[in-house]
Amino acid sequence: MKKTKRQAFNFLRSYFDVLNKIPSNDDKLNFLLSVINKQFLDEDPTELNLIVELSYESQRHAIEKSVKGYKDKKKTDLLGNPTVSSTKDPKQDPYEGGSKAPYLQEEEEEKEKGKEEEEEKSIYKSIQTIANDYKKNERVINAVLKNGQQLAFSKEDLISKLDDFILHLESIDDTVKQDKDFKSHFLNWLRIQKKKSSEKKEKPTPAEKVFGEYYEEANTIAKQLNNLTILKNEEDKRITG
Repeated sequence: MKKTKRQAFNFLRSYFDVLNKIPSNDDKLNFLLSVINKQFLDEDPTELNLIVELSYESQRHAIEKSVKGYKDKKKTDLLGNPTVSSTKDPKQDPYEGGSKAPYLQEEEEEKEKGKEEEEEKSIYKSIQTIANDYKKNERVINAVLKNGQQLAFSKEDLISKLDDFILHLESIDDTVKQDKDFKSHFLNWLRIQKKKSSEKKEKPTPAEKVFGEYYEEANTIAKQLNNLTILKNEEDKRITG
């Protein structure tokens, strides 16, 4: 078994699209193995035929960026060996030659972290994976509950509606999304469901409509009978008086 410390990597939609354009199953397998070996072992593919090589080259930037992101984050290579750092003593004069000043390194690391987070949001994932992350994200849940639109009454109610939303997406075969697109779609879906619920309450059912018409007619007849009774009583008083 080949050793690697990396547990997983994101299989991008672009990999899948390229894979489906490769006609031969053998070439598809070689393409997949090239991606997997690079992602888990940092091994560059060799002796590829023209089709597989062109397919891999079209994805090389994304693949190598993923590997670099892992190594930069873990400060190790894919086998777990510490990577050589060029950082010098924090007490070093920031204007001396050599590595950058510590505060500049921190700024660059923050920028890099921000880029990684943005890239993570742009990656296509299964809706179930995004939904599971959504349910654990208290910040996002509280933001939805407190946005003033009353799209859900509680965390439990919101999660229940999220499950309904997943069923809706599966019914239309929309099962792969980006984080940002998923959250935006879910909010719009919640607004539509709320509007439908309000319209349903305001619009009477056929049975309610018939009953309403019957009630209105019966009420009119009752008023007429009441008026006739009053007139008759007044007539009786006039005659007896």
